[in-house]
Amino acid sequence: MSDRSKQKVFSGSACCGWLFKRRVVGWLLIALAIILIPFILFRLTSGSRKLVRCDYAAVKAPLHESATGSLQTLRIATWNIAHGRGSGDSNWEQGGDEKRDRINQIAEKIRELDADVVILNEVDFSASWSGSHDQAQQIAKKSGYPICVKQANLDFGFLLGRWYFGNAILSRLPVADCKVVELQPLNEWESWLVGYKRGLSCTIVLPDQSVVSVVGLHLESRGEAIRVEQVDDVARHIGELPSPIIIAGDLNTCPNDFPNSRRNAHGINAFDRMIKQTQFAYQPQLLQGSDEENLSAMTYSTVEPKSIIDWVLVSAELKTVDQRVIDSQLSDHRPVVATIHFEK
Repeated sequence: MSDRSKQKVFSGSACCGWLFKRRVVGWLLIALAIILIPFILFRLTSGSRKLVRCDYAAVKAPLHESATGSLQTLRIATWNIAHGRGSGDSNWEQGGDEKRDRINQIAEKIRELDADVVILNEVDFSASWSGSHDQAQQIAKKSGYPICVKQANLDFGFLLGRWYFGNAILSRLPVADCKVVELQPLNEWESWLVGYKRGLSCTIVLPDQSVVSVVGLHLESRGEAIRVEQVDDVARHIGELPSPIIIAGDLNTCPNDFPNSRRNAHGINAFDRMIKQTQFAYQPQLLQGSDEENLSAMTYSTVEPKSIIDWVLVSAELKTVDQRVIDSQLSDHRPVVATIHFEK
């Protein structure tokens, strides 16, 4: 083969190689656009879904009997439902139908608790691992709550998947002035990419037209240091709310003298710091019973009970007259229900 022929072959091969690389780059850019454009759109519009109120006019709302009598009380429940996955560790272990059935069971259990207000943590509003099903709506309708306020923690998605979930307040009583409780994120890049844990507060209007502020929280699970920062945010938020005030939810922390309590690098316990700042009361204040009785007070986990991290805290104008931890395997957390009396 002559030098000129060799040069033509080489030039042809180089041209084919260049065209192939160009096509590969083109397809990669298309694939990247398919992934990134929906993701960016979800993130840009997530602010409009940060706080969503749903009212279900067809749902009947019988109040807890004592909430309508002369002795003014309120029954409140809090439950981290773990996305409907049960006591397992992975949200992908079961499909949408199995989770939907468990959510129906959770709704039935909540109906049995007969609470006037319910705080839900780790509830899906639309998530691929739950069949894109709105668990908060399903629970509200099936357990008899005409009002559902949803507050998003994580909200992101792609062309073939989405993760949109957070906290919710269900109420049989009128609700007003709902707000997001802004908390410190664990890190800024994560908050920009997918979101982060926050809380919500609502004013609940009682039958005698007096009000109580209810704050639903789910503090960060990854370290006491960030929780110490977040309880400072909580204290600032409740300073702007009308009294009396109830805080409820998965706080992921417990008093320093409780089993499996944590401290930050400076020896500060987030739960103790919150109580010191807010002067709120809580139950139990000390575990004094037998080992079996102490285990029954644990809220996490249902498989291996070891700590109390789900709480109902009340301000000085209120008194908790009864509080129970409900033994249930429907989540990795047990629900807590408290009956609260208004001191007058």
